[in-house]
Amino acid sequence: MLAKDAKILVADDLTVICQLLKKDLAGLGYTNIVSAADGVKAWECYARAAAEGAPFALVICDMYMPLMNGHELLVRVRNHDKYADTKFFMITGKADKENVIKVARWNVDAYLVKPITANQLKEKISKAFAKSEAA
Repeated sequence: MLAKDAKILVADDLTVICQLLKKDLAGLGYTNIVSAADGVKAWECYARAAAEGAPFALVICDMYMPLMNGHELLVRVRNHDKYADTKFFMITGKADKENVIKVARWNVDAYLVKPITANQLKEKISKAFAKSEAA
């Protein structure tokens, strides 16, 4: 299970989505949540935390962002030499078949379509971290 003080990074170019996700995560008891407004800022946060030896346990990232999209951020995270196994949830406002097929090929731990509820977050977090404990 994900510890309530585990570091969580939320990346979305829509401020309101970051605020809603942070509120929902806080409502689930999580206390260490950082947000970024684009993929470049998210990568900077991720890399800094990793360099400090205090990595993020979970990244929740929008698929379509300026400067660096969600897939580009995912690739960087998965190529990190020390923390490549960070749990990564991809979120999007587009529920079309093309996105579902595309994301299914990527190494993400969960795929969520906006709007996202606190219950959906709780369920996806439970499943993702139960898998890692079983492994």
